[in-house]
Amino acid sequence: MRSFHPIEHSPNSESDAAASRIGQDLDDFVAEHGHSHNDYCQDAPITSALANGLKSLEVDVFPGPEDSCLVAHTKFGLTGERTLTKYIKPLLKHLDATSRHRKAVVPRVRKRDSIIKFIGRRQAGQQLRLGAKDGPIKLLIDIKRQPLSVLPLLEKNLKPLSKYLTTHDENGDIKEGLATVLLSGDVGGIAKHSLQNGIFFLDGRISDISTSKSNTTPLVSVNYRTLIYSSIIRLKSRSKMINEICEKAHDKGKKKSGFSDVLTTRKIGMKY
Repeated sequence: MRSFHPIEHSPNSESDAAASRIGQDLDDFVAEHGHSHNDYCQDAPITSALANGLKSLEVDVFPGPEDSCLVAHTKFGLTGERTLTKYIKPLLKHLDATSRHRKAVVPRVRKRDSIIKFIGRRQAGQQLRLGAKDGPIKLLIDIKRQPLSVLPLLEKNLKPLSKYLTTHDENGDIKEGLATVLLSGDVGGIAKHSLQNGIFFLDGRISDISTSKSNTTPLVSVNYRTLIYSSIIRLKSRSKMINEICEKAHDKGKKKSGFSDVLTTRKIGMKY
């Protein structure tokens, strides 16, 4: 058996401070870029992801009986017990607690002071963010079957979250909430129908970067395996192709009106 001897640690304020900054940077990176794929497979869905700093979750749904949505990766995993309504209960609990906390800590500010602060930020050229300070939790929903039939079911099943959801109107203007629902997977056939409802946004594909509106398609997902083959055909490194895709998506996002106040760049997600 191999034995391990603990290393003696002498207190050092500089090294401790550096370690603290590294830990904070890592936490910020996870919160910004981490994603819980097939989150419903976790022992504690949603709760575990949020406890570990993740703010992007994915759930797969199928149409179920009595206007329900069932949660599973394939039809063979469907059970009447695992519904979308039950799945989002921990999320609703978290959003309730977050809302109460933010209302409790909001300081009273004189109107004159808030105006001066607003003008100062504008003059400094800073972007103003609306809604949640740290950005909303992203709930990606992949509709596995009968998407057009599932859309109205989704709206009904997500109703408990409605007061916390990011919404958009027919002009594309966005009101950011504590959570944003993005339809993922094969959304091409339901894109037009889904955007008629103000609570749904889209997780697009590479072809959507130039054609879709970045305010209602704030995320673009790329299949990494496909990217490998494309890099070979085009004689480019994968990292260069990823950078090109990201630059194109971010540039497109920044040009859209009504978008910069809520989401400063369009994000890229890699599927491995």
